[in-house]
Amino acid sequence: MHIELPYGSATLEAQLDFVDRPRQLLPPEIGELEDPVAAVRQALEHPLGTEPLREILHKGERTTIVVPDASRVAGHKTYLPVLLDVLNQSGIADRDITVLIATGSHALPTEEEKRELVGEEVAARVRVRAHDCRDADANVRLGHTVAGVPVIIDESVVKAERLIVTGAVWFHYFAGFGGGPKLINPGCAAYETIVKNHAFTIDPAHVGLHPNCRPGHTENNPVFQDLLDSLKFVTVDFSLQTVVGKKGRLARIQGGDLVQVHRATAEYLRRNAAAPQAGPFPLVVASAGGHPYDINLVQAHKSLVNAARYTREGGTIVWLAECPGGAGSWGLEQSLQYPDPETLYRSLRQEFVLNGNTALSLMLKARAYDVILVSDLPPDWVRRLGITPAEDLAQALDLAKDKLRHVDEALVLPFAAQTVALD
Repeated sequence: MHIELPYGSATLEAQLDFVDRPRQLLPPEIGELEDPVAAVRQALEHPLGTEPLREILHKGERTTIVVPDASRVAGHKTYLPVLLDVLNQSGIADRDITVLIATGSHALPTEEEKRELVGEEVAARVRVRAHDCRDADANVRLGHTVAGVPVIIDESVVKAERLIVTGAVWFHYFAGFGGGPKLINPGCAAYETIVKNHAFTIDPAHVGLHPNCRPGHTENNPVFQDLLDSLKFVTVDFSLQTVVGKKGRLARIQGGDLVQVHRATAEYLRRNAAAPQAGPFPLVVASAGGHPYDINLVQAHKSLVNAARYTREGGTIVWLAECPGGAGSWGLEQSLQYPDPETLYRSLRQEFVLNGNTALSLMLKARAYDVILVSDLPPDWVRRLGITPAEDLAQALDLAKDKLRHVDEALVLPFAAQTVALD
């Protein structure tokens, strides 16, 4: 079988010649919108749980529009111009509008990256700034969640006279679903808030992640429930939430109340976008899906979580993730110093480090499976996680062949980050 798999902005090819019955599994097809601009207008005019946006707005109101950063494909360039026009028609001038990029703890974008994210037209019309989780002067302390997490949020969110939150909803490996509440927290939250919330990912009783922190699961999920509770300190006037197909085009968009729209979109994804169960297979060949799903190790890790669900315990995963942005997290890099999952787990229980949970998950996956990674990461980083580095897809398959010799069946996942099998 000849396979071609996404890798960053390119494609890697090789022959899978030691498998009798190779099988390819793609994410479920979710139909793209024929007229996405018309769908945006419809979402603004016929919302769920609120009045139409134009009836909420008043002349001269200082307005903040929250958008996800470049690690999330959401359709920014499609919906933002329409949204700005509606604001203008309601008497809110471009000079009164701020587009706030919800970077969370991610690296801050350059001016060029900001323009690329929102589009030249939007960048020329309104102020575009990125949330900085470490800028104490730009974040406001509001209180604490029931779980005791301090809620510290960007001043552009807190001081806005009108707050509109936009983004894409998709399965998230420990929060259940991305989008919705996550655009505010962690998207626009201070580092302290993010760290204390994400610490709930660690299982208090066993080495590993909390059993309720998994894709598609929000009930009794300590991370998601804390995020939801933090919203009590923020007034969101309107939300636009999208679903994006594997080619980056809008498949669904709904407007209205942030929580209600997120819940409805999550249910839509459960019904229409969850991948079928299959296997387990002795060999899985998985690409994260190319850019931006393999932009760094933090983001690419999500594809490994999905690939592992299809892999037999002790089986082999050939994993493609370019990771031009490196680890993507200081905390993940720091966690590489620990020799085994148990030592890292004890350290995280004592003092949680952001993305230490990602390192723990990677180490545990490397223990349960033979993982071979094709990436641009330093090979010594990869080895410290217990993963075998490979220079290219052909070499990775040769390493798998040396171990397995011959395989009756294998699974190929070209878009593993979007191929999510639920429990």
